[in-house]
Amino acid sequence: MRNLFATAAAFKRATYFYCAAGSLFLASAIYILFRAESLLMFRWAHSLGLFPLIHFLRFYSLGVKPTIPAWIVYSLPFALWTVSYMLFIQAIWFGHKSISRVIWFWAVPVISLASEFGQYRRLVPGTFDIFDLLTIAFAVALVLTIIAFGPIEPREKNAL
Repeated sequence: MRNLFATAAAFKRATYFYCAAGSLFLASAIYILFRAESLLMFRWAHSLGLFPLIHFLRFYSLGVKPTIPAWIVYSLPFALWTVSYMLFIQAIWFGHKSISRVIWFWAVPVISLASEFGQYRRLVPGTFDIFDLLTIAFAVALVLTIIAFGPIEPREKNAL
């Protein structure tokens, strides 16, 4: 029975890891395909010799871009990065109950939400966007839901 619990825990941890990687991939794909080429990341891609591949991918996504709502292009990637971060931390610190884990887990979501409120109050450079705030808040709620109701570990027989 102990082996079954170890397998279930490994499955749960892997699920967090793969969901985090998928979220990271989707956010990065949105940036690469639909954001302005003036961003610093495109200069890095150019210096790494990746620009021909990026141009190829952007060319084939041109027909899709007009149909995508602006909030998906401009607000969703950061929310997905937040999801990715939180799930990676959940996978890395899986099963640990410590203050360090709590600090690492909440660092990015708290800073993200605080920076949006700081932009609203003009305490933080940048432009406040309600869609950024809403997508980040939704991302945090989504991760907490995934953790609360995610893959469930099996119970021992006769355990109450």
